[in-house]
Amino acid sequence: MILRVLLVILSWFSLIFLRRTDILRYSPAAILVSFILTVVSFINPVLKLWKVKGNKKAQVLADLSFIIGPFFAATIWVFKLSFHSFPYTYS
Repeated sequence: MILRVLLVILSWFSLIFLRRTDILRYSPAAILVSFILTVVSFINPVLKLWKVKGNKKAQVLADLSFIIGPFFAATIWVFKLSFHSFPYTYS
């Protein structure tokens, strides 16, 4: 439990190194990606994509701590670092 809380806090702490405009620019994309991952997490018991030890409460806490924490922050970082970094090919 402590590890999950630290994971969320440290990932959000990493966002202080970004400008506020960057966070506001990429937040809608991070929210959309987090929503898609939440839907996949709800479908997981039917498809059995991964398994979390414990009961349903433990599974929900594990999924939410991952989605809210490092996944959201990492999405913002990836969008920030890859903006205008891909080579363009024009015919």
